[in-house]
Amino acid sequence: MGNLRYYHYFIILINILILGYMYIIVGIKYNSLPDEIPSHFNFKGEVDSYSGKNIVFLLPIVSTILSLLFIGICFIPERTWKINIGVERIELPPELRRSVIHISINYFLITLIYINGFLSYILTCMINSMNILQILSLTFIFGIIIILMVYLVLLFKKIGPLLSQ
Repeated sequence: MGNLRYYHYFIILINILILGYMYIIVGIKYNSLPDEIPSHFNFKGEVDSYSGKNIVFLLPIVSTILSLLFIGICFIPERTWKINIGVERIELPPELRRSVIHISINYFLITLIYINGFLSYILTCMINSMNILQILSLTFIFGIIIILMVYLVLLFKKIGPLLSQ
């Protein structure tokens, strides 16, 4: 628990609420779903494939597995995190190492919320037989790229001075 700060628990709570929403919506709507529901959407957000209604269980299960993986990584004790910089191993000073770990935990948890939020939107579209808004598909892709770029920039700002030595 030493790796997590108070706001990390808030982010984890938001993720649990998203997962709860996914399971509740499936539980409430499952019996009223038609035998075939939209299961795949093209890049324009239009339905281009249908599957049996049992497919609605797939997204909550995938979200749960991702959540367990990403949150589990956050609970790995600090002493077991291996941080290699470049070809040769450079030991980070303890305070810098802690900072890199917290930046990484922030990245994992924010990415998790972002992915699960989008998957819950897709699940809602599947259950309600709606098309996905094309702009949201594009926003999701660019959002993942932006989150990754911000993570890399923050990491480089922390370890950059160490690399120039």
